[in-house]
Order: sequence, then C-alpha cells, then structure tokens
Amino acid sequence: MELEEELIKIKQNKKRLLNKSLKAPDREDWLWNVVLDECDREIKRLSGKIYGWNIRAGKIRRSDKYIDLEEIKKIPVTDILGEPERGSYYKCLWHNEKTPSLYLNKKENYLFCFGCGRNFSVIDAVMAKENIDFKEAIRLLNKYFF
Repeated sequence: MELEEELIKIKQNKKRLLNKSLKAPDREDWLWNVVLDECDREIKRLSGKIYGWNIRAGKIRRSDKYIDLEEIKKIPVTDILGEPERGSYYKCLWHNEKTPSLYLNKKENYLFCFGCGRNFSVIDAVMAKENIDFKEAIRLLNKYFF
C-alpha cells in the first residue's frame, strides 16, 4: 500500500510540474524536461514493483513472456495517431493548442513538440492519447500489433 501511495504522489507532482512548466514559458525548458523525465522513470520503477514487472535490458518479463520494448517502439506512429493534420505535424497530446506543433520524424519514428519541448515515442503517444499508464500501454500495443 505504501508503494501505491508513493506512486500516486509522484503522478500528482508530475501533473503539477507539467502545468507549471506550461504556465511559465520563460523558465529553462531543458530543466523542466529533466525533472519530468525523472518523474517518468520513477513512475515506471514504482509501477514495476507494484505490478510485478521486471524491466531489464529493454525487455519486460511478465509470466514467462518477454516483450521487447525496441520492437514495440518500431511500431509506426501513424498507426497510432493516423496521418498528420498538416504535413508532418499533429496537435500536441500533452497541451491544448490551436495550430499543430507536434512534429513527426518518420525516419526515426518519434514525435517532438515545439510547444512544450517534449519527445514522444510510440509508447508515450499511446499513454497520452488513451490516458493510461506505461504497463497498460505496453499491454495494448502488444495485443494489437504482436
């Protein structure tokens, strides 16, 4: 129970930090990204302890079945989000905006938002679009693509 409370507290802090970073654009963007990335790592670590995930060397083991994260990250972003609205740009999944600023790099298969300065993988895109955690995003991608 203690780990679950800590996980909830970290998720709330991440949401608060994200809101602050969007309201104060004059602050150093790279510093906010470092703090938010650290929150993401801690959320994944605690989720692993709570739900029994064993994350090592890019593989997740769950009841004798290995899921290769690198294979999941190779799923084309366009399969998840559809075709971009304008050229190679989507509207960002993390903040509201009028014009698309989320750039799709098809060669590297990742997204970058020029509005909030965040990088997204396919897993991050599913987490943001469906409003689910890391474990559920992996499970969903594994179910539909493998």
